[in-house]
Amino acid sequence: MTREEKTQYQQISRKCRFCFAASIGLVVLLAITRMILSNRPTTWGGNLNQLKQNFAEVKNQNFYLATELAAKSGNLIELQATALANGYTDKPEVKYFNEYSLALN
Repeated sequence: MTREEKTQYQQISRKCRFCFAASIGLVVLLAITRMILSNRPTTWGGNLNQLKQNFAEVKNQNFYLATELAAKSGNLIELQATALANGYTDKPEVKYFNEYSLALN
């Protein structure tokens, strides 16, 4: 081999080694990234439990506020008396119409 061929061979050899090292580094980096991303959902379970607890607290508060609102708006007897005073009846008169009765009018 001539000196020029040896220099060219060494340059190609360096490029191959660099590409090989870069490829190995990239594979290792991607493997670590994949492990980190696949382990990330394990912490979501704790967040889910916390969200469920917060949801239960809000649900209990809503129930408490609804019962408090119902208590302040009056009981059923007062509501019935108010409805009757405003003209609502507890036994409405129901009328049925058929084709024969409509033809008579």
